[in-house]
Amino acid sequence: MKDTRSLAYAILRVTMGAIFLFYGVSKFQTGIVTVAHGIQATFAKTWLPSQAIFLFTLVLPFGEVAAGSLLILGWFTRYAAALAALLILVLTVGLTVAGNSDGVAQNLVYAIGLFILQFLAEHDKVSLDHWRKG
Repeated sequence: MKDTRSLAYAILRVTMGAIFLFYGVSKFQTGIVTVAHGIQATFAKTWLPSQAIFLFTLVLPFGEVAAGSLLILGWFTRYAAALAALLILVLTVGLTVAGNSDGVAQNLVYAIGLFILQFLAEHDKVSLDHWRKG
């Protein structure tokens, strides 16, 4: 492949997709209700509403699996990256409120990767989106 930018974009897209997919799958393997109760307990001493934490955590794995799968396939990439960025935004706000600076720093790396996917979308040529558009 002569177009190294498209290859680099595909590597980043698939890597980001794998991260989201496997985080979501691991929550399903553990049990989403179990995970939700665990995360709810983590935020118990914050001002965040306990039920909102629980509901978000129940929905989170579905978003992670959807965004991750779509990013890996390169199908609706911009929407998948936007969904993933929204998830990261909400998670980062929660981690900031909880005072988890390591988690915030890790999420910042994910946010930068997702920003790059949006910003350089014209290089998305190794994907189902590109094939679909012809």
